[in-house]
Amino acid sequence: MAAAVACVGVLAWWDGARESAEALDDFGSAQATLAASVAANLSARLSAGQSQSQLLDGLARPRDSLLLLARPGEPDLLSLDGRHLVSPPLSKALQSSITTVRLSRPEALALGLPERMGIAGLSRLPNGWGVAVVTSALRQRDRERRAGARLVLALLVAALIVGTFGGLALRKQRHELLLARSLALAEAAR
Repeated sequence: MAAAVACVGVLAWWDGARESAEALDDFGSAQATLAASVAANLSARLSAGQSQSQLLDGLARPRDSLLLLARPGEPDLLSLDGRHLVSPPLSKALQSSITTVRLSRPEALALGLPERMGIAGLSRLPNGWGVAVVTSALRQRDRERRAGARLVLALLVAALIVGTFGGLALRKQRHELLLARSLALAEAAR
């Protein structure tokens, strides 16, 4: 019985971990698409001859997201509110052809995001500028917690079902054993 419950638990855990990884990958792809869109918008504004202050108009993001620009040849990143931020993982990724990066909790917190894993979508403009759209994976992790609670619930239900049917089978087997013993005693008495 315990082996059946353990088997169900392992399968449910594996499925939850796989689903979580796929959800984070999908989230990263969405961030990369958003970064490419922002980069195309900025590129069009640059080619139209807009000033730097005009470039950033209308690009505000929610509290759990950041839009960062990387100037060519500079290690720090510029946020929309004018802060200069340093993020080695983002700078390294912007120098390569990577389109998504996962940031650890401390790295996301250092950028001013909630202390949750961060997902960054990255894109480069033809003139060498880099664009990073960084969002907290708070909602993804909340879904993962709910999935963990469902896993525990599934294990409890599986244990209850297996225990109930196992208990009924043992009770029936014990009853049959008692009947067989009674028959054997009656046969011996006859």
